[in-house]
Amino acid sequence: MNKKNIFFVLVVCIVIVAAIVNYSSPGLASNMIYSYSVTKSYTENVENTTNYAKVPFGKEVTKKVDYYSGVDLKDGEIPKRIEAELKGSFNKPVKYKQEMILTGPEKGYKYRNYFITEKRDKGEYTIIEKNKITGKEKKYDGTYIEPSSQDPLKNWSRDTK
Repeated sequence: MNKKNIFFVLVVCIVIVAAIVNYSSPGLASNMIYSYSVTKSYTENVENTTNYAKVPFGKEVTKKVDYYSGVDLKDGEIPKRIEAELKGSFNKPVKYKQEMILTGPEKGYKYRNYFITEKRDKGEYTIIEKNKITGKEKKYDGTYIEPSSQDPLKNWSRDTK
């Protein structure tokens, strides 16, 4: 075999191995070829409050509260191979699941309202994908909203007359 044939066989083998790795584990193949750098810039904190129960004076209610808050990516076209890399740069999702006995208010009040307030951070992200072989870079921009790193969920109540 001459050098051209050996090189051709080597390239074919590399392509076959890359295809097998990509099929069995797309993230692994992507990380073999690409490196990523992610930057985030925080712009504001937003809150969403949900009233999940209203208990009258003298009553008791058993309530299951099941709440989930995750990362939402907006305004950006991100290839699937990059999503996991990008989402790994954000705060972990918040899961709140509890069964509680909720009581009505003290004498002098009619109802006790139970709330959960979700705090989320909004901002912009940039991810730069660099091809380790060619050195070529591609930039992706968008906005995000994620669970706040400080007190992402707060459970509280207020009595009304």
